[in-house]
Amino acid sequence: MHLLIGSLASFLPQPWRRAISISELASAISGAAELVFCLGALIYRYFIFTHLRMLADVNVMVKVAERGGETAVMGSGLFLLMEYLIQPLTIVLCYFALEGVVRLVAATITEEVVPTLPLYLLLLLHQKLHRAGQERALGERIVDEVRFVESSPCCLRIASCRPKEGWNRLMTISYQDQLYEVAAAQEGNLPRPFVYLLRKKPDHKVIRGIHCYDPEEVLDARPQPN
Repeated sequence: MHLLIGSLASFLPQPWRRAISISELASAISGAAELVFCLGALIYRYFIFTHLRMLADVNVMVKVAERGGETAVMGSGLFLLMEYLIQPLTIVLCYFALEGVVRLVAATITEEVVPTLPLYLLLLLHQKLHRAGQERALGERIVDEVRFVESSPCCLRIASCRPKEGWNRLMTISYQDQLYEVAAAQEGNLPRPFVYLLRKKPDHKVIRGIHCYDPEEVLDARPQPN
């Protein structure tokens, strides 16, 4: 039962299956099942397609056989195959068969769980709409408020209308030729509800990541570089 659930869940993008443990075997079974099902559907539909088309064009096929013999019939079969391959449903099945191969290979060789592309695209759309909703909820973007605080261990206070991605204790912030580190993050008042308290970074500390801060960078809607 767990293997079945894992096989079905492996179609989902990673954020939608965090609570489900998926083994490489389950992912491989899922990819193999997708491949086998699509190949079976392709072959079955081809026989149905050719049967119906030959019944519809039986008089034409008879005339082709009379005029060109077996070679002409084989040639018409090639055109029939080409017509079948450009059918919309055939193209869809071919794609998912190829996707099954990719997911199977990824699970068996790189031990990676690859989701199905349509659900991954749906996730991207959902994330985009979610970010747009958050952007509207946070209001208009305005320049950060930066204040130097002399009577506190934290000598720099930055209030922003947006959260700072990646600003944590491991991040080094460069501002006006001085290096700082994040001491604390607090909730502030609108329109700048995100407050960061920075202190000067000691010389002996290792710099793991540095961000050249500009109070006007928040006006840019693109993600900030870390």
